[in-house]
Amino acid sequence: MQREYEDWTSRHECETKAQEELFKAISLAQLTMQKAQIGGDIKEIETSAKTFQSLLDSLNITPKKKSGNVLNEQETFGTLIRKLENEKPARDADPEWEDVDNIKKYIDTWFLGHLCNLVDIRSDVEEQYLEELAKHTVVPPLREELYGSGETSILDKFSKSKQTGDDDE
Repeated sequence: MQREYEDWTSRHECETKAQEELFKAISLAQLTMQKAQIGGDIKEIETSAKTFQSLLDSLNITPKKKSGNVLNEQETFGTLIRKLENEKPARDADPEWEDVDNIKKYIDTWFLGHLCNLVDIRSDVEEQYLEELAKHTVVPPLREELYGSGETSILDKFSKSKQTGDDDE
């Protein structure tokens, strides 16, 4: 009976002496119901169940059936997060948890930037991606850089060097 009393008081508000006494009576009513069930006394079971129900009503902790669809009243994960952020917003990160290795920039650049470029979305992240990509991109040299201004192919370059006797290589 003590365990039941402690269980009731730990789960529900119990601030006054009257509430303590009602929880004691609830625990006693539960014990009486169990004894009546073991003994098979139907009249005693009904009496103790009514007593138990009236004690629950007195404490305003009676389990009631909910009308309507229960799923409509449940909140989704997103609405719970919004509710938490409005009531108890997250505080700023501690300095020890700051982004010391720039992982956010890395993810923004190489993941989100590539994704924006892939689906043709213009954003700051895509510009940052293109700038970083340009740093690591090999640009093929222009024809003039390869062959000079008068040559048309790399074979011409080598054939001219053989004809003039220049052996640069």
